[in-house]
This record gives sequence, structure tokens and C-alpha cells, in this order.
Amino acid sequence: MCYTSRVGRIHWHLEEWLDAHNLTRYQLAQAMPGNTHSWLTTLYRMGDPKRLDLTTLATILHTLRELTQEPVNVADLLTYDDGD
Repeated sequence: MCYTSRVGRIHWHLEEWLDAHNLTRYQLAQAMPGNTHSWLTTLYRMGDPKRLDLTTLATILHTLRELTQEPVNVADLLTYDDGD
């Protein structure tokens, strides 16, 4: 997914990352703290995000690290290009 603005593009790679690690949004939502339904709704709305809450991003990163026991960083989920 990609968000395009007049200064560049931000690419959201959550779906690709989950696919590469044989995980689904549902599995991620189940592992996140709190209400699974609320997280699942949030993750599906984030299919093509225009804004990203930093607390949500931190929770996603933390949960992915717990699920995979691998380091996961912001750059694994978000990339930027200036369109050139």
C-alpha cells in the first residue's frame, strides 16, 4: 500500500511482511494486548493508511517481535521515496 503526497510516497509493507512470515492480520490481532476485535478492525482499516498512530505502530512492532522472536523495525514496515 502506498500513501502519496506532493513531497513523496510512503509505502506500508505490513501485509507483505506478514505474508513473508506466514502470519495473518487475524493472528497479529489475537497476539496484541487487549481486545482482539478492536485490533482486527484497526488492522483492516490500516490496509491503506493515511495516518499512523505511533502507539499503534509501536504495539504492532512489539507484537511482531514477540510472534517471530526476530528484530522488527519501522523500516521493515514503512519506506519512503521522493518519487524521482
